[in-house]
Amino acid sequence: MKNLLSQSLALVLFLPLLSQCGKSSSNSDLDSSKSADPPPTSATTTAEMITATIAEYTSAYNDQDIDRLAVHWSEDSVVNTADGKSISGREAIVAALQEVFANSPEAKLIVSVDSIESTDTETASAMGWAFTSAAGTQPVLAKYKADFQKGKNGWQLSAFTNENPSADPMPVPNPSDQMKPLAWLIGTWIDQATDSTITYYTTWGPGGKHLLRSFAEESADGIKNAGHEIIEWNEQDRSFTSLTFDASDTVTRAVWTPEGESTWTRSSTATLKNGKKATATQRIRKVDDNSYRFDIIDQTIDGKALPDAIEITVTRIDQNN
Repeated sequence: MKNLLSQSLALVLFLPLLSQCGKSSSNSDLDSSKSADPPPTSATTTAEMITATIAEYTSAYNDQDIDRLAVHWSEDSVVNTADGKSISGREAIVAALQEVFANSPEAKLIVSVDSIESTDTETASAMGWAFTSAAGTQPVLAKYKADFQKGKNGWQLSAFTNENPSADPMPVPNPSDQMKPLAWLIGTWIDQATDSTITYYTTWGPGGKHLLRSFAEESADGIKNAGHEIIEWNEQDRSFTSLTFDASDTVTRAVWTPEGESTWTRSSTATLKNGKKATATQRIRKVDDNSYRFDIIDQTIDGKALPDAIEITVTRIDQNN
C-alpha cells in the first residue's frame, strides 16, 4: 500500500480539508459532451485564480468525481511520478486517477502550498509539500511542483512533478503555540483489546497547525474499521476540535477539552450511515510519554443510552515526528 500511495501523490493535489470520499466512475461514465475547460472564477489576480482552481480541484478529489477532475487537466498535460515514470495526456491521467480511487478508496491527502509563482499572464506554478495516508498505513510526505496554463475559461494543470519522498524528507514543522499541548500524541500507538487491535498513526499536518491521525481496527477476521481524524485549534471558539471519517461512512465531530496537564475530555457527536445520531464522551489520561488510558462514558445512539466502555491502555510502538 505504501508504494501505491507514494505513486498516487503525483495525482492528488491541494487537500486542505479532509472530507468523505464518494464513488469513482468508470471511463465509460465520463461525459464527453462536457467542456474540457475548468469552471470560471470571479478571482482577479493570478494567485487568487490559482487558489480558486486549487479549491475546486480539492472538492472534486474529495468527492472522487472523475468528470470534475478531468476538466482541471489540459489535453496534453503530463504527470511525472516519484518513481521516474511519466503519464501523458488527460485521458491517461484520468485513467490513473480512477485506478488510485479503486485501489485506495480511503486515501486522504493534505498539501502545503509554499509558493505560487507566475512569470506571465498565461502560466503559473505552485510548489510545496504533499501528505497522503490510507487508514492503517504510515503517512507519506513528498515535495511537488504543479504547473498551470490559462485556458479560455480558467486555469488548468499542464504538468505535475512529484519528487521521491525519501530523497528530501520534509522538516518537522514547529507546532503552533495552540497545538503544543497535544504534541505528545505524535507517533504510532497500539490499542490491544480482547477481540481486536487498533493502530493509530499520528503526525503533524503541514505547518504544524493541526494533527492528522489515521487508524485501523483489525480482528482475527481482518480489518473491521478504519478512518482518519484531523485535530485543530478553533480560534473562533477558542477550543480544540476534530473531524473524523471512517470506513463505515460515519462522520464524527468532537471537542477536546483539557482537564489539567495530563487529562483530556473528548466529547463527540457522530452521524451514522443510517442517519442516526450517536454521542459519547471519551476520557483520555496520559500516563507517561509512551502510554495513555481512556474510557468511554455517556454513550447514546438515537437518544438511547448505551453501557460505558471499560478503560483501555494505548501504548506507543514508535515515534514518527
